[in-house]
Amino acid sequence: MIMNSTKRGTARGIPLSRIWLEGAKLAAHGFTHGRRFHLEHSAGFMRLTAFAVESVGVPVRRESGTIARPIIDLTGELIRSTFTSERVTVEFSSNTIILRG
Repeated sequence: MIMNSTKRGTARGIPLSRIWLEGAKLAAHGFTHGRRFHLEHSAGFMRLTAFAVESVGVPVRRESGTIARPIIDLTGELIRSTFTSERVTVEFSSNTIILRG
């Protein structure tokens, strides 16, 4: 497991409403360009789980960016209502990213 932290940013003029993850750490833990992932959340906690195959009936999001530089861009009220601190701890493990803050 690799731990990091990131600062929440501004999206569409709304402060603390964006979390941007990118690069080799994503790809090294299974979050490659175009791969779909499921997002679960509760107060101060968010889990992203990459899918090996599509699951029927499960809401998913898609990885963006390029093959060389995968990107996960989480924005909106979900980010503002889930996290209270400006910085968020990011834990990377195989096919899972956990955000706490």
